[in-house]
Amino acid sequence: MHELYELPEGAGIFFSPSGTDSEYIALMIGKLLNPGRAITNIVTCNDEVGSGSKNGANGKFFMTLEPHPGYHENIEKGNDLLELGDDVKAIDVKARE
Repeated sequence: MHELYELPEGAGIFFSPSGTDSEYIALMIGKLLNPGRAITNIVTCNDEVGSGSKNGANGKFFMTLEPHPGYHENIEKGNDLLELGDDVKAIDVKARE
Protein backbone atom coordinates (compact mmCIF):
# COMPACT_ATOMS: atom_id res chain seq x y z
CA MET A 1 0.00 0.00 0.00
CA HIS A 2 2.83 2.43 0.82
CA GLU A 3 4.38 1.93 -2.61
CA LEU A 4 1.04 2.39 -4.37
CA TYR A 5 0.57 5.82 -2.83
CA GLU A 6 4.28 6.65 -2.77
CA LEU A 7 4.20 7.25 0.99
CA PRO A 8 7.40 7.80 2.92
CA GLU A 9 8.72 5.07 5.17
CA GLY A 10 7.06 5.22 8.59
CA ALA A 11 3.83 6.80 7.31
CA GLY A 12 0.73 5.25 8.84
CA ILE A 13 -2.35 4.07 7.01
CA PHE A 14 -5.67 3.99 8.84
CA PHE A 15 -8.89 2.38 7.65
CA SER A 16 -12.27 3.39 8.97
CA PRO A 17 -15.87 2.35 8.26
CA SER A 18 -16.92 5.98 7.70
CA GLY A 19 -15.67 9.52 7.54
CA THR A 20 -17.32 10.24 10.86
CA ASP A 21 -15.38 7.39 12.47
CA SER A 22 -12.25 8.85 10.86
CA GLU A 23 -12.78 12.00 12.92
CA TYR A 24 -11.98 9.90 16.01
CA ILE A 25 -8.66 8.76 14.53
CA ALA A 26 -7.44 12.28 13.72
CA LEU A 27 -8.59 13.54 17.13
CA MET A 28 -6.88 10.66 18.95
CA ILE A 29 -3.59 11.28 17.13
CA GLY A 30 -3.80 14.99 17.94
CA LYS A 31 -4.41 14.25 21.62
CA LEU A 32 -1.59 11.69 21.80
CA LEU A 33 0.89 14.10 20.20
CA ASN A 34 -0.24 17.02 22.38
CA PRO A 35 -1.09 15.62 25.83
CA GLY A 36 -2.88 18.01 28.17
CA ARG A 37 -3.43 20.67 25.50
CA ALA A 38 -6.78 21.93 24.27
CA ILE A 39 -7.62 21.02 20.67
CA THR A 40 -9.61 23.00 18.13
CA ASN A 41 -10.86 20.72 15.37
CA ILE A 42 -12.07 22.41 12.18
CA VAL A 43 -14.79 20.62 10.20
CA THR A 44 -15.30 21.94 6.70
CA CYS A 45 -18.58 21.47 4.88
CA ASN A 46 -20.26 19.88 7.92
CA ASP A 47 -23.69 20.15 6.24
CA GLU A 48 -22.40 18.13 3.28
CA VAL A 49 -20.72 15.23 5.07
CA GLY A 50 -22.00 12.56 7.45
CA SER A 51 -24.55 13.72 10.01
CA GLY A 52 -22.29 12.66 12.88
CA SER A 53 -19.12 14.43 11.75
CA LYS A 54 -19.32 17.32 14.20
CA ASN A 55 -19.98 15.00 17.15
CA GLY A 56 -17.06 12.79 16.05
CA ALA A 57 -14.81 15.84 15.70
CA ASN A 58 -15.77 16.84 19.27
CA GLY A 59 -14.94 13.37 20.64
CA LYS A 60 -18.59 12.57 21.25
CA PHE A 61 -20.79 9.62 20.34
CA PHE A 62 -22.48 10.20 16.99
CA MET A 63 -24.95 7.31 17.27
CA THR A 64 -26.36 5.01 19.94
CA LEU A 65 -25.14 1.71 18.46
CA GLU A 66 -21.88 0.18 19.62
CA PRO A 67 -19.77 -2.66 18.18
CA HIS A 68 -19.38 -4.35 21.58
CA PRO A 69 -22.57 -4.16 23.69
CA GLY A 70 -21.79 -3.03 27.22
CA TYR A 71 -18.60 -1.20 26.21
CA HIS A 72 -19.87 2.08 27.58
CA GLU A 73 -22.75 2.63 30.00
CA ASN A 74 -23.94 6.03 28.76
CA ILE A 75 -24.13 5.83 24.98
CA GLU A 76 -26.28 8.68 23.82
CA LYS A 77 -25.72 10.77 20.75
CA GLY A 78 -23.70 13.84 21.81
CA ASN A 79 -22.29 12.36 25.04
CA ASP A 80 -18.52 12.30 25.51
CA LEU A 81 -16.70 9.22 24.24
CA LEU A 82 -14.65 8.46 27.35
CA GLU A 83 -11.91 11.15 27.61
CA LEU A 84 -11.60 11.72 23.85
CA GLY A 85 -13.76 14.85 24.03
CA ASP A 86 -11.93 16.48 26.95
CA ASP A 87 -10.70 19.99 26.03
CA VAL A 88 -11.89 19.66 22.41
CA LYS A 89 -13.81 22.28 20.46
CA ALA A 90 -15.03 21.61 16.92
CA ILE A 91 -15.78 24.54 14.62
CA ASP A 92 -17.85 24.40 11.42
CA VAL A 93 -16.62 26.14 8.30
CA LYS A 94 -19.46 26.30 5.81
CA ALA A 95 -18.68 26.06 2.12
CA ARG A 96 -21.83 27.73 0.82
CA GLU A 97 -24.46 30.24 1.88
